Amino acid sequence: MAVIASRSFLVGALLRYTVPSHRHSVFLFLRGLSQGELECLADFQGAVILESQCGRVSTYRLMEDFFHPDQSGQWNSPSERTHKSFIVLTYLDHFHFSLLHHNQPVQLNAA
Repeated sequence: MAVIASRSFLVGALLRYTVPSHRHSVFLFLRGLSQGELECLADFQGAVILESQCGRVSTYRLMEDFFHPDQSGQWNSPSERTHKSFIVLTYLDHFHFSLLHHNQPVQLNAA
């Protein structure tokens, strides 16, 4: 039961950062991800939000830093790092249209 609540929380948090008109397609993508994949995507989205506070950020450039082996011990094996990178890349390539503009202040939806 705790896993379901945690997954729901992660999906809800990620959906709050999407344009409302694209939430359904993003939801369909997110519901197919594992707990670890959702956590990775949420961590990355959090990094994007934090970095965007300092100005415009390239999500693809940030992705390179985020997954760099010297930056974090979180991605222990090259295959895990590759897999998680692919998840984030897929999300960015297919759903970047649904992300809010990063040069605007982030305002999360209350619901």
